Amino acid sequence: MNPYAHLFNRYVHNSIRAVHTNLLALDEHLPSEDDLSLALHSLGFSLPVDDAWAASREVLVLLAPKMEQAGFRDGWLPFLERGIERSRANGDRGAEGEFHYQLGLLHELRARFADAQTCYQTSAALFAGLGERGKEARSINRQAYTARLQQRLPAAIELVNRALSLLPEEATERAGCYFTWGTIAFDQRQWAESIGWFTRSLAEWERQENPRMVAWSLRNLGPALHRAGRYDEAIACYERALGIFDEVPDVVHQALTRMNLGIVYSLTGSSERALALYAQAEPVFRAAQDDMRLALLSGNRGYAHRQLSQWQAAEDAYRQSIELWKQIGVKASVVNGMDGLGLVQLGKGDRQAASAIFNTALACLEEMPDDPRHDYLHQMVCGHLRQAEGGESMPMEKGLKEKGASD
Repeated sequence: MNPYAHLFNRYVHNSIRAVHTNLLALDEHLPSEDDLSLALHSLGFSLPVDDAWAASREVLVLLAPKMEQAGFRDGWLPFLERGIERSRANGDRGAEGEFHYQLGLLHELRARFADAQTCYQTSAALFAGLGERGKEARSINRQAYTARLQQRLPAAIELVNRALSLLPEEATERAGCYFTWGTIAFDQRQWAESIGWFTRSLAEWERQENPRMVAWSLRNLGPALHRAGRYDEAIACYERALGIFDEVPDVVHQALTRMNLGIVYSLTGSSERALALYAQAEPVFRAAQDDMRLALLSGNRGYAHRQLSQWQAAEDAYRQSIELWKQIGVKASVVNGMDGLGLVQLGKGDRQAASAIFNTALACLEEMPDDPRHDYLHQMVCGHLRQAEGGESMPMEKGLKEKGASD
């Protein structure tokens, strides 16, 4: 071997092994910027080297959840794609299944749901072929959750039940399935059932002593509690979750928790406090290019401004939310945003503009008759249209706010 080639090969091996050792030492903590830069630099050199695959694979496996936890999205995606290519070249089906799963998460978080579904399906098939039922169920459950995000609830129910059927009673993966069932019940406005599923998920993560997932569960339990009118309990959930995130960094889910806490403040008449929390959350979602959470945030910001009779700010926020939901492709949330925008026009005294917006929202609803939120949205928008056309007064709190439980 050329001596320079030999020296370079040794450098590549030593570098990626050092990165692996550093990641193992981090345990639950996130890598520093210097550690992260070194890891990505080393992977760039080691991934094409066949005899460095074992170490490269372990670094990718360890780093993937930390990159998601730190809020990295598209910049990390090419490394997972290269990991999939190298897994195939090395006949490593287990690694390929894991990297398809992690790639699916990135697509899901960027609201590229069709791409996410393809990744999860591939991951589940690979793990099924290996007989790894826990990981197969994990991938199927994410398919279920992504179907729920698309409001395809029958598909989501079928998938989550299939995932549960693969798992024994004590399997750790059941916690994720309970979470998905909680979101499905939430979308069906079955608040008590949703609280029950989220509580089961929380108990399972507490049993496993996984603080990050405990915080996630608390953050998702809160919306079901406040929909049931249990505001103090919801606030307690969010405050406990934020305390955990102070110890276990997770910038995106910390921002989500702040947003959900802001919603409760807005619902209980403290919209200024809500807007302050939304201002903290927004730059995190923008940095993560998280359009779905930005759409949710904008809708909630519109409601808070509307409560404060800040009409132009409310209108701007609702329009931003509507445009984002159109890009994502969730028509029910588009209608929800239109309803809020119509209420802004009512607040400004422009009943003609409000009526036009409500009628546009109803036309959009006609395109989605099977959506689980159709009947509720139709009843709500029709009520507001009657108020716009009949000159009835309208209590401010009657508009629907976007505040869903989301992973």
